[in-house]
Amino acid sequence: MHCWPAVIHPRGLRGRKYSYCESTTAVHFFDLFRYVEPLCASKDRKTVPAVALSRYGYFCRADPWEFFALIRIENVTKRFPGGQDALRGLSLSVDKGEMVFVTGHSGAGKSTLLRLIALIERPTSGQVIVDGQNTRRVSRRKIPAYRRQIGMVFQDHKLLYDRPVFDNVALPLIIAGLSHRDAARKVRAALDQVSLLHKEKQFPETLSSGEQQRVGIARAIVSRPKLLIADEPTGNLDPDLSLEVMRIFRRFNEVGVTLLIASHDIALIDQLGCRRIPLVNGMVRYEEEEDVVAEYAERLESDQERTEWQH
Repeated sequence: MHCWPAVIHPRGLRGRKYSYCESTTAVHFFDLFRYVEPLCASKDRKTVPAVALSRYGYFCRADPWEFFALIRIENVTKRFPGGQDALRGLSLSVDKGEMVFVTGHSGAGKSTLLRLIALIERPTSGQVIVDGQNTRRVSRRKIPAYRRQIGMVFQDHKLLYDRPVFDNVALPLIIAGLSHRDAARKVRAALDQVSLLHKEKQFPETLSSGEQQRVGIARAIVSRPKLLIADEPTGNLDPDLSLEVMRIFRRFNEVGVTLLIASHDIALIDQLGCRRIPLVNGMVRYEEEEDVVAEYAERLESDQERTEWQH
């Protein structure tokens, strides 16, 4: 069987097995470095060929999309009336269990990307695939059922100010038709996760901005979704509250929730050490990542030469 060279790519993952494949033949690598990741041999993924790492792995038959990717964005363009392209030929993926940040200036396409994933908007061209489901094939009637697998957090909270905290968090469960007993149990569990159980009877206007955001997070996770998307969740918060919110997200990620967060706060993201997808004018910018990849490839080659010399 032919030994394919590995591909190095900036992906903040460690301690898991990865695969590089063409068709169904895959070669697996494990715990090499935080920038080694599984990649398909297809034009819709940005790959950087590097040194051969096949000696670290073994072959098997597997499709890495099936095992890893929860979100696949394939050559997506979103054009609004007037001819403005918010996204232009965008391709990316987010693996199951990842916590990923989408960064970029205002107008880069961050919010549009999240709206496409949530089926608030539909792409002009290309495919958006979430947990194996192509959003183009989701009819309007099935959109509510589709959205139940996704929790959404917004910068402006979108709370009902004439309802107490408990009712705000319970809203997705009421829409889904859960019984009062089951809904109450899940609402209190969600409020406990964000340390607001003692404020379930208060109204949103009596809460601080940070507490209102935590109510929005509780509402997003009360249905225990596979995927949580957040659009600038810390945009209106001070640095301390922003870090607190991100730590809440991190706790959800540690129990298996996949998170995709749009944010412009690079300093805060760097504290968390998560993968970043930088958008510029509706496209992914890879220049910085390629510099990191090249640096690591040179280091690996140097280490290999040193080992061969010692032997």
